[in-house]
Amino acid sequence: MKENVVRITSGSITRLKQLQPSTFNFITTPGDRLEGFIAHEAQTVVPQAVTGVRDGTETVINDAGAEVTQPRIQGMDNSHLVPLLVAALQEAIARIEALEG
Repeated sequence: MKENVVRITSGSITRLKQLQPSTFNFITTPGDRLEGFIAHEAQTVVPQAVTGVRDGTETVINDAGAEVTQPRIQGMDNSHLVPLLVAALQEAIARIEALEG
């Protein structure tokens, strides 16, 4: 089912350092602090983890039958970060082992 498989063997630490983990709350739940990423920032590093377009909108018909424009929020699937995290850890372990040797 897969082709053109290439192992992530270098550069993962550099990419990982570009991610900017943050704490934040959603406007609708100001008392709930979360840890995560700002989707459009993470998209530059791991594009497959992000769906949607920054500041995207969509036109819908509201309950009154009027056409309205509303935000279409970007989303993130953090599971797409796992391969990068594993590769960065493997790269770091290799560096540590080289220094210990």
